[in-house]
Amino acid sequence: MLSKLSMNMAGSTGRFLLGALVVLVVIRFVIVLKLPLLILVAEAHDDALYIRLGESLAAGHWLGPYDKFTLMREPGYSAFLALSSWSGLPVSVTHALVQIAATAVTSIAVFRLSGSRAFAAFTFIVLLLCPAGLTPEIQRIVRDQIYWPQTLVLFSLGAILLLAPPSCRASRIGLAIAAGLLLGWMWLTREEGVWLLPGLGLLAAAAIFASRQAQGECLRLLRDMGIVAFAFLAVYGAFLAANRIAYGSFAGVDFKERNFVAAVGALQSVEVGPVVPYVPVPLAVRNAVAKVSPTFAPLSVPLAPGGDLFGWSEPGCRMIQSTCGDIAGGWFVFALRDAAAANGFYRSPDVAAESYARLVEEVAAACADGRLQCHHLWVPYMPRFEAAQWRALPRAVVTVAAKVSLFSPPKLSPPHSMLEDARLAEYWSFLNFPRIYRIDQSQSDTVVHGWFYDRQSTEWPELKAYTADGREIPARVTRLPSPDIQRHFSDDRAGTNRYKITFPCPQVCAQSRRIKERSASSPIATTCLLPRTALR
Repeated sequence: MLSKLSMNMAGSTGRFLLGALVVLVVIRFVIVLKLPLLILVAEAHDDALYIRLGESLAAGHWLGPYDKFTLMREPGYSAFLALSSWSGLPVSVTHALVQIAATAVTSIAVFRLSGSRAFAAFTFIVLLLCPAGLTPEIQRIVRDQIYWPQTLVLFSLGAILLLAPPSCRASRIGLAIAAGLLLGWMWLTREEGVWLLPGLGLLAAAAIFASRQAQGECLRLLRDMGIVAFAFLAVYGAFLAANRIAYGSFAGVDFKERNFVAAVGALQSVEVGPVVPYVPVPLAVRNAVAKVSPTFAPLSVPLAPGGDLFGWSEPGCRMIQSTCGDIAGGWFVFALRDAAAANGFYRSPDVAAESYARLVEEVAAACADGRLQCHHLWVPYMPRFEAAQWRALPRAVVTVAAKVSLFSPPKLSPPHSMLEDARLAEYWSFLNFPRIYRIDQSQSDTVVHGWFYDRQSTEWPELKAYTADGREIPARVTRLPSPDIQRHFSDDRAGTNRYKITFPCPQVCAQSRRIKERSASSPIATTCLLPRTALR
């Protein structure tokens, strides 16, 4: 009698838990559907590129006509967008389905490894309620929407296959094929897929160690890993073969093409003056290389201050003010590609590879004969670091950990701009009309120009825009060349002391200028409020 009662209670608890999980799934699904997506038509290197490539794939035209954008990004997310478009479902729905499915697969993996339904249910609930994938910053048409679900599924399948495999041989082989195909898809979704290998290698090592006493099981593990590798190579090989058919070359993505990687490394290896933190190839280096490399010389012109491509300095300047006046961080490689495209590099994949190889040869020759001073670059894309950057690394790691763990709450300010033009309607239709964010077109952008100079310090003030009731308006602050100020004050440091602030301004708004009073014992913020008419 007691046994029967216990079974009934366990059954009731299981049904209640299942019902609760279903309710949570519905809630998560509704939240994702209600969050508006931002279609950034003007983001030709990101959002708009994924959509454009997806449209080509959906139309059966592979990645479209070859230009500098065609092989700039991995096409995995664009392939997802093409499938989503074919399904007839809004892309917000397919995003939600992939994310919820990944959560379910991870929970299944936890159950197979632990044998605990409670632990599996807890994992499902935690992942389902995690707000990291719901922040407004990623509510765009970007590959981040599917990359974290891909990661969960890949390591879940790997853990099941290697540590808790199914007893059925056919199921085990099918699981290995699925893991290999998914690894291939992930490899073609982002360029830095190499980070996956250590984790997968650790799983494989643990499986081999656990089965070292059973020779038959070791052979089955090796067979499964071989199947994974074969499926992965099939996906990547198909991608290269399609590029060969479409563009006449077995070319992969530009950022992993060996000649482009070598060209970036050659530029970063040149030493001219002190290290400039967060600027991989400073202006002084570009000028020095231009004198010895006929291939790079025409590329350096649009990258110089005032050049057609110097606008690539703006994003870095907004994030790291010490880089203002030069092209910072990862933005340099995009600027380099644009300069190369303007000089005919991207007529075909082979022409691009040959041109970058020629640049590498010219820089290497100058380094060898002493015209340039160079150092060996051990890690691709990693420029020289100064001591202060190494000292700041532990704090940066803690900051990243806080963001990932959501211990530091993310900024929840909604996106604030959308370019309205004919392409928006086209892209929205391709995405099957998800709910999207639209800016009130009655709010026109306001641009404020000015300049700032402090003879005693190079510290830059904090410039922000506010509504009349004190709410901050998302604004873009751009440092501009200022040779006149540089000459007037006879100060080489003042080369970018002019600025402009661009922001969507409502009917009443204000601009705030905060400057630290260095004579005081603590910083004092002073605020200047101006009516909208004064900001024009």
